[in-house]
Amino acid sequence: MIYRIKIGSVTFRFHRMIGAMFSDEMNSFGLKPPRKKINPRARFFFTEKGWDEIGRNLYDEIARQGYNPKIECRKNPKRSDCVYCDAYQVAILFNE
Repeated sequence: MIYRIKIGSVTFRFHRMIGAMFSDEMNSFGLKPPRKKINPRARFFFTEKGWDEIGRNLYDEIARQGYNPKIECRKNPKRSDCVYCDAYQVAILFNE
C-alpha cells in the first residue's frame, strides 16, 4: 500500500503552498526531496516504511496546526507509472 496526505479540496496552487509550509517539518522527519527534476503532474505518496516512520507524524502535525487532513490509500502502483522511488516515498504520474 501507498499513502498520501490530502488537505481538503483545495487548488493546485494551495497544494504547492502547503508543500512549502511543511517542507521544514518533512526535512526534520528525515524526508528529503528528490535530487532530480520531477514532472509537476506527478503525485507523491509515502511507502509503507515512509508512512510508519514519517507520514503518521506529519499527519499529526498537520492536524495540530488546524487543518483537516485525509489519508488516500492505494495499492502499490505499476512500475511504469513511477517516476521516482526511494525507501520512504514514491512519485506517480497517472495516465488520466
